[in-house]
Amino acid sequence: MMHRHRYTVLIACVCIGALGMPRPLGGAPRKHKEDMWRSSQGLVSRLGAEWYKIGVLRRELASMNDVLADLRNIELFPEPLTGLSEKGLVSFDKRVETIEKRLKRISGRVDDFKTPLSDAMAILREMVVDQPVKDMVEILEEGDLERIERMLALKHEIDD
Repeated sequence: MMHRHRYTVLIACVCIGALGMPRPLGGAPRKHKEDMWRSSQGLVSRLGAEWYKIGVLRRELASMNDVLADLRNIELFPEPLTGLSEKGLVSFDKRVETIEKRLKRISGRVDDFKTPLSDAMAILREMVVDQPVKDMVEILEEGDLERIERMLALKHEIDD
């Protein structure tokens, strides 16, 4: 009878412990793994959006280059057709050249986004394939936000 009471108390303690206590071995790592997976998924989405934004910037720059090429072609038209004097044509040429230089500088800055973004994607891939490291996810997220801010500033510069 005494043994039966001990087993009942032991079973009751185990049940109460199982219901009320967090499981240190099963619950915590699983939750941590799910959090890391969610962070990784969010980061993959943001990095993909950055890659898309770089493409948008490149397309806008290409469109602007097309317009500049058309403006250069206008210089080849005869003076009576354009209505530009020799002095006006030189001024027009200098303005187009200034815009071309600015566009080339902006294009280089857009290209500068590709390397760190490619590096971030490679790091993220390694983390997802191997063992995710929370500190690295945070570092990648910080770099992500920094690149987005620079891209938006560049977009505003292109629009001006």
